[in-house]
Amino acid sequence: MNKKLFGIFIPLFLCLWGCSGKLEGLQSVQVYRIYVYPAVDIDSGDVYAESAVPQQRLAVLVKSTSDTRYVSHIEVYHPQSKLNWKITAPVVAGNDADSVVGSYSLKPPYFSDFPTGTYLINYTDFAGNTVSKNFTLTEHSDVFPPVYGSVFDYFKTGSPDFSYNLVVFEGKTGQGKILYYGKPQKEWTTLTSVQKAYPEALSVRISAYSKLDSSYYLLPPTSLDGGNDYE
Repeated sequence: MNKKLFGIFIPLFLCLWGCSGKLEGLQSVQVYRIYVYPAVDIDSGDVYAESAVPQQRLAVLVKSTSDTRYVSHIEVYHPQSKLNWKITAPVVAGNDADSVVGSYSLKPPYFSDFPTGTYLINYTDFAGNTVSKNFTLTEHSDVFPPVYGSVFDYFKTGSPDFSYNLVVFEGKTGQGKILYYGKPQKEWTTLTSVQKAYPEALSVRISAYSKLDSSYYLLPPTSLDGGNDYE
């Protein structure tokens, strides 16, 4: 074996072995429903139909006792329905001390909702160690996500039950790499001002969090063609 490769392999092996030994359990599990606009209207197939409902996703983020960088994969299993989701490329969010890992985009069964009840999470590191933890997904609240045609009015009520962040994307349609997530800067009064701060950005979305049902709503994307107010 090449000496340089050998010199890299041994420390890496020892690091993985040593770090994996700290995997004693999962400290916490965070679960959120996410509604993404616009969505294809099942009847018309029109993405921008007034009656279009949002696509539903489930965010599952876990905090382990070990370094989240050494996670191999995460499985989410619903025993009652026997549905299983395997996260093969977990996303790490946060700083080293408080980072969580998981997925923001688990999809429900086709033309269905996520089943309620108890779920099992299996968290496996690169050394093959696995720890597990349960979480419970409850029924929807009485608040149901508005259709595309009324979503902007719904979130302009000024209600203290909602909080908002701006998401700046590299992609054209509110997808791709996220360049910024947080409260809009004071100087960002128009789309042009956002694009000056992030020249590579092509679109933005408003992310609304509802305290009523602990869900996130990604409002329809707006193209960064400049000059328009995004608020």
